[in-house]
Order: sequence, then C-alpha cells, then structure tokens
Amino acid sequence: MLHYPIYQRLFGDQVLSARERLQISSVTVVFTDIAGSTRMYEEIGDPLAYNLVRDHFEIIQRVFESHGGRLLKTVGDAVMASFLSNRDALRAADEAHHQLDDFNQHVPVEHQIRLRFGMHRGPAILVNLNGQMDYFGRTVNPAARVQSVARGDELSVSEEVYQDPDFQAECRSSAWSDFRKSVEDLKGISGRHRVYITQRQSKNSERNRINLSASDQPYRSATVWYVLCRRRAGTNPAAHFPDRGAETAFVSPTRSRQDNSRVCLPI
Repeated sequence: MLHYPIYQRLFGDQVLSARERLQISSVTVVFTDIAGSTRMYEEIGDPLAYNLVRDHFEIIQRVFESHGGRLLKTVGDAVMASFLSNRDALRAADEAHHQLDDFNQHVPVEHQIRLRFGMHRGPAILVNLNGQMDYFGRTVNPAARVQSVARGDELSVSEEVYQDPDFQAECRSSAWSDFRKSVEDLKGISGRHRVYITQRQSKNSERNRINLSASDQPYRSATVWYVLCRRRAGTNPAAHFPDRGAETAFVSPTRSRQDNSRVCLPI
C-alpha cells in the first residue's frame, strides 16, 4: 500500500509520467460537498457564495492534512480526498465538522456551510493527470455515490468502511456512532448496496430551524432574538429581558412577538 503523502516523502518532486501508474492495494476515499449550495448561490449571489466555498476549502484542506489525508481535487463545491485508514478519515471528518460548526457561529444562517461526507475503501491506481497526482479505479466512483446518499451534516459510509473494527472503535468514542443501515441503488454501479448513515448534531441545528418567514419581514429592522419558548401562562417575555429595550423582537416559531403566554429564552 502506498498512500500519496507517503509517495511524496519517498520520491519528493519526482512524478509519474502520463503513462505510468502505481497500484494502491487499499485507500480510503472521502468525498464531501455542501448541502444546499445551489440555493445558497441563488440567495446571496455568486461572489459571496464563492468566497464562502473558498473559506470552507481552506478549512477542509487544513484539517484533512493534519490527519494524514490529501485533498486531491475540488469540483464545484465538492472535495475528493484520500486517507491511509478509515480511522484517520473519521477523525478528519469529526474535526472538520467541529471547525465548520465554529465557523457557522459567526455568520448568518443563509451563509452557513453544512457538509455531506461519504467514505469508501478499496484498491485504486495512482496516476499523473494534467500534472496532478490523482486516484482512479473502482473505488473512486462508489465513494462518490455513497456520499450522494447523505444529507446535510450526515456521514455515509460503505460496507467496507463500516465493518472495519478500527473504524467502529473510533465511532464508539465519537459522536458518529448512531448509524442506520440503508440498502441503496448506487448510480452506475450494479446491484444494491448497504450504506450506513449517521448525523451529527450541530450547535446551529436548532437555530437553523427557527427562522423568520416572509410575513415577519417588517420586524427585520429591529433587534431580532431567535428564541426557544416553553408555555407559561401569564408571563410577559419582555419582562425577562429589561436591558434589551423596547425595539427587541421576540420571535418564536408559532407565536407573534406580542406573545404573553410563553417564557422566551435566547439560544
């Protein structure tokens, strides 16, 4: 087995010719992409969306390389990377999720990045394509198809990854442990395949579900606090926040800002 970073350490700047290739006995291939990226481009415009995609590329590359991975290429907002082991790939996904979660804490909801991760492991060939080292072979396409099963903040893995004892041990010590099994038709790949999917809860997941609808547009000029509310009869929410001023808008998913029957807690 010869992982690309190991190749670099052994051979330095020497590259394969366009006709040469190295057989890799086993490598973990990871694909990611941004959930809802088309909508993001439409809502905030191409220049700003592109900058957010570039910011996320920098986070992904830094995190993946810190765990021994290699970012091989990007296509649109998608990333293809490789790792020496399934354990390393899971650790990288875990840290990337944490760092993007922190990133999302400082941007509006419509600017937040939510990734879908997919992993598959198997043999591949290492080639020189257009001056760049890349992996090809029967492991790459399944990895991309497995990733397409996931949704935002989800990780999907193939049977080959899921059954790895080291991967399962790492899962038990992480927040990615609650997998569900799904049998899927993967585009371009014959037969039906078991895919294992899990979701990690983001710090922003609750805040993302509480958003202003178009009918709330007149209140956007006020200081808007996104709130979780629980029923408590006879309570004025504003009384709990005397320092917020009269212009504060207390918005809940189900009640108006003049609601007096719930205690509203900022999140």
